[in-house]
Amino acid sequence: MQAKLNTRKISNSFTKQHSQFYCGLACLTSVVKYHGGETTQEKLREESGTTLNGTSLLGLYQAAQKMGFEVAGYEANIENLKELTEPVILHIVKDKTLEHFVVCYGFEKSKFIIGDPASVIEYYTEEELAAVWKSRALLKLTPGKNFVTRKNDSKNKRTWFLQLLKPDYPVLG
Repeated sequence: MQAKLNTRKISNSFTKQHSQFYCGLACLTSVVKYHGGETTQEKLREESGTTLNGTSLLGLYQAAQKMGFEVAGYEANIENLKELTEPVILHIVKDKTLEHFVVCYGFEKSKFIIGDPASVIEYYTEEELAAVWKSRALLKLTPGKNFVTRKNDSKNKRTWFLQLLKPDYPVLG
């Protein structure tokens, strides 16, 4: 039996895309935030090679690696998705022609929780997801040893700031 999904964490990490070409970047931002990290779609745009044509799974893969994730691309099926315990990025086709990326947060109560950066967090049945997830491609992102969480990032900034002030302690004290 799978653990209950943390809908509050999902809701707090969900990110909408800034433009019609940023769906992949918004998905990657959502996964970074889900794991406690911090980034912007603009920063990821540079690291992923996103253009006016959007981004590719390879671009998302490379940007995720630069963020400190261990990244793996898979071809999977609906049954594989049910077993996942962490969010993954799916490549789907919306409206039968529009290539798009979404985040699959997990499976609960016979539905998949999907973060669509073009709209909202939605619940898909197996049939609904199978109808749009034609490529069966997904990116699995696991925080690696170089992944920086907000907590560690704040600590690093504080340490840097204190080191900057150290020579002036006698004057400030």
